[in-house]
Amino acid sequence: MSLDNIQLPAITIQQLYKYSLIVPKTEEEKNAPGSPVTVKFLGGNRRGIILLVDNSEATWLPELQLDFLLGILTACSLTMDDIALINISKSGPSNYKELLGNLNPKTILLFGNSFSSIELPFKIPEFQVQSFDGSTYLSIPSIPLLQDSKELKRKLWICLKQIFSL
Repeated sequence: MSLDNIQLPAITIQQLYKYSLIVPKTEEEKNAPGSPVTVKFLGGNRRGIILLVDNSEATWLPELQLDFLLGILTACSLTMDDIALINISKSGPSNYKELLGNLNPKTILLFGNSFSSIELPFKIPEFQVQSFDGSTYLSIPSIPLLQDSKELKRKLWICLKQIFSL
């Protein structure tokens, strides 16, 4: 009898291998503060510009709103490759620290979202540019409101010229 042909009973194999070599992570370990969290976004995020929207109807935005947003980007000499569009209601981060850790943003524009939606420790009025923790923040009304108001578009353009040095 050679060692190559030994056959062990099932009970012996069970006793030999009662512990797994790989211990699966528990839910607590998966959601631990140090564990990486991936943020789903549309765009290339080449220039570290994050656009946060909140739309429960579409994955990112409805077509007309996305076209309007693309028009704003074009006016700022930006493309989808330069930004990261994040829909908070679908795949957004739960706080600004996840944004900073995952995407390293220089600019964060919140369309129709309050600063508390990403747990920022401060509040500022709409159309006021604010720097915090290495990023520039701007709270803007929702895209449907912007589409319908020339006054809001004008205020937005003034802020965008300041942020992007246009």
